[in-house]
Amino acid sequence: MLSLLLLWLSSSVWSDDYLQVEGRSFRDGNGNEVILHGINIGFASRLNAAGQCEPRWEHRGGADDFKRIRQWGFNCVRMPIYWAGLEPEPGKYDEAFLRELDEKISWAAANDLYVIIDMHQDLWGVGVPGARGAPAWALKSSHLPHLHDPSVFWGLAYLESPRVQGAFDAFWTNQPDGQGVGIQIVMHKHGSI
Repeated sequence: MLSLLLLWLSSSVWSDDYLQVEGRSFRDGNGNEVILHGINIGFASRLNAAGQCEPRWEHRGGADDFKRIRQWGFNCVRMPIYWAGLEPEPGKYDEAFLRELDEKISWAAANDLYVIIDMHQDLWGVGVPGARGAPAWALKSSHLPHLHDPSVFWGLAYLESPRVQGAFDAFWTNQPDGQGVGIQIVMHKHGSI
């Protein structure tokens, strides 16, 4: 579920000069090797009182922070975003979330920073205790138990929890819902991840 999209941004417009992977290197449009020196700065999501996922910008600074990031010698920023914040219902996208993401990307572009957009998840997403990433509607294994001792490293739930394992199994096998539509078909139909 984790995917990276590397974008080369110059001034305040998107450039056609995307980074390419060649062997074990990133290359710019001129074939020059690019070594990324980055910092994490991005979106997260949280559940509101109604149990719905809301987008939230972890970093509360502004455009000047991106200027400082460049001055400190970094050439990229990583922006983790969560599917639950982006698409809380199938085919319904949170426009405020996207506007805020566009604003941050434009600040990066104005400072000649590469952007890594990280469609991130931890233990699948909504409906799994302690998890974030996928929206509740995408959890096909809510009927399975979540067996995990939270006092132990959270990541062990990938190995211990039938609910987490079932969520990934349902995704990768495109398990159909009650109407015979698999989650990957829903995502493709609506242009999601």
